[in-house]
Amino acid sequence: MTKPKFINRGGELVYEPPFIAENVQQYSYLLDADITALEKLCDRYFNDPVGEKRFVPGGPFVMLCCCGLSALRSTTPPFSDMGWFAENEIAFWMLVIDKKHKRMYWTLPYIWVDNDYAFAMGRELYGFQKGIGEIQLPEVPGVADFSSIDTLVLKKYSPQTKGEVVRLVQVKKVPGEPPIKVIGGDVLEGIKVLMKEVVDVMDDGLSMLGNAKLIMDSMDDLLHLRIPMIFLKEFRDVAQPELACFQAIVETEARMKKFHKGKILTDAYEIDIEICDSHPIREDLGLPATGSLKSKYSFWVNYDFEIGKGTQTIID
Repeated sequence: MTKPKFINRGGELVYEPPFIAENVQQYSYLLDADITALEKLCDRYFNDPVGEKRFVPGGPFVMLCCCGLSALRSTTPPFSDMGWFAENEIAFWMLVIDKKHKRMYWTLPYIWVDNDYAFAMGRELYGFQKGIGEIQLPEVPGVADFSSIDTLVLKKYSPQTKGEVVRLVQVKKVPGEPPIKVIGGDVLEGIKVLMKEVVDVMDDGLSMLGNAKLIMDSMDDLLHLRIPMIFLKEFRDVAQPELACFQAIVETEARMKKFHKGKILTDAYEIDIEICDSHPIREDLGLPATGSLKSKYSFWVNYDFEIGKGTQTIID
């Protein structure tokens, strides 16, 4: 079947990939999560749509990533000559294993950005389920003191509830607490050193995979900061709104182009997540139902990356 040509219009928000992101400041916080809840998430987003039990969580953890992208641009003419955008984002990352194809992926069950272009391109091209909000990130690169996302939510589902903007997720350094013990030093100049330490921390989860080749491939991806990603891309049908007019499993990959520097964050960090019906983050990700969460391992990395085209398997 021949696909129709995409019609570009005035005010078009969706440019053509690949995209280059420059001078990315990424602050990452590893959180313990309930594996049963993550299995249910895999079923809902991947296994139920494809009709087979292919996808399982890579381990009992999720990662909260707070990123500042100084410049994001398309590398495809004529979009490459049109300009660029800055973008901030906050997202929860989950490791997913495709047992059928023996492959590890990351998926982002929750992600927020702060501009329309990042929102539209992420959702329409790849299937990132992006929301929009006001994002705060550390002012000084590498000094991870505070991050947050304020966004529109429905606190309690009811006919009387009006949507309101709340601080949904917040990360803060805990003053006075002793430093977190880390494997190596707190200043890193090499990406392989950084990712080896991350792999060591995640080893309990990766060892659950039970497949030597899969473990080696997964660790090689991490060590070289190749990030295979997978998403459920879908659009609601207008005639039968309970159905999807389009649904597909999308695979893509982000690749590091240049590593600038990184650092293990040895301070203690607390993550607060507002409880609201429209964003059941704690329940979906198997996080404690109440109270502040503690990061078990934190790091900062400064790099450039490219995210290119992808593949999609349409679900009939």
